[in-house]
Amino acid sequence: MRSTRSLSKSASHCRRDPLSRLYPAPRRLCSRSSRILSPLLAAVVSVLFTSAPLRAAILPTEIYYNGPSPGSDPDEFLELSNIGTTALRLQGFRFSLGIDLLLPDITLEPFASLIVAPNPDGFRARFPAFTGVLLDTRGSLSNSGEIIELLDAGGDLEFSLRYDDAGGWPRSADGGGDSLQLLGGSVALNEAASWFGATPDPGSWVGFDLPDDSNPGASSPIPLPGTLALMLASLAGWAGSRPRPTR
Repeated sequence: MRSTRSLSKSASHCRRDPLSRLYPAPRRLCSRSSRILSPLLAAVVSVLFTSAPLRAAILPTEIYYNGPSPGSDPDEFLELSNIGTTALRLQGFRFSLGIDLLLPDITLEPFASLIVAPNPDGFRARFPAFTGVLLDTRGSLSNSGEIIELLDAGGDLEFSLRYDDAGGWPRSADGGGDSLQLLGGSVALNEAASWFGATPDPGSWVGFDLPDDSNPGASSPIPLPGTLALMLASLAGWAGSRPRPTR
């Protein structure tokens, strides 16, 4: 059993982790290295939350590619969302793989979404509550997976996504009635672990959503700066847990 004196001495060297508010329960950093890292990380987090807005960037956030009915899927769609905090003008953006579409001159506001659908009438029949931007495209989304690439007006790659119906990708989205939906904070688009299967809900993206295991279907929005801060907090916890060298 540790003595009261040793506990007091240890506590005197502990500082409440400045990132603890991001955790369900507070953590403490009690090593010499953590006393150095903690203020530094706090400064980094301050920059993340108060510096210039995130550059506008567009990502696929939902893909409904294979419904439960056999044959073609008239209600399939791809959702694109602006993950930045500034508006994004899409004039001249075009798909180079997977979809045949030159985007019109529209502006996508921060955290807003638009829908690309091969069959707009079929999409509207399935999702009558959707009132956002709906763009028509030729062809269809492959039921077995494919590569989808989007270029900006200057021809630079905005994103390249290769989704699949095997290799760990959510099975419920392959004919089970669900869509692929991007996990909170994920930008590794080609990793199966970055996606989960859930009931299609086009146009409802409001930020990076993390599924709540205690309440299936619920989500907790976490903006990208918060996700980065969580990563830094994990680093701080690791540094604080390292043993001090023996003198």
